[in-house]
Amino acid sequence: MAYIGEGAVQAFCLCNFLSGGSGLLTSFNVSSVDDSGTGNFEVNFSTAFTSGDYIVTHGADLNNHSRGYTVFVEGRTGSELSLFGVVHSFNSRQDGIFEVAVFGNQ
Repeated sequence: MAYIGEGAVQAFCLCNFLSGGSGLLTSFNVSSVDDSGTGNFEVNFSTAFTSGDYIVTHGADLNNHSRGYTVFVEGRTGSELSLFGVVHSFNSRQDGIFEVAVFGNQ
């Protein structure tokens, strides 16, 4: 159950895009997460934010990436957040497991 109120998270998701992963595992206020290419992801919000001026906190799981996996924000609009993931040992975009929480005005 999500807490809704001032200062509360407005959207979150946990995703697994590793080989055999099922994509979106759990979420709140996220209608879908698209795998738009190797290591590229688009988080689509059920209720749009008033603008792209919101706070994003994110993390990545080291599962199957023993040398590190990091997720970066590439772009944002009121209705969508663009991310990409990098495996440190490959120094290239790769799929993985990540989580995102978003705070802002809707």
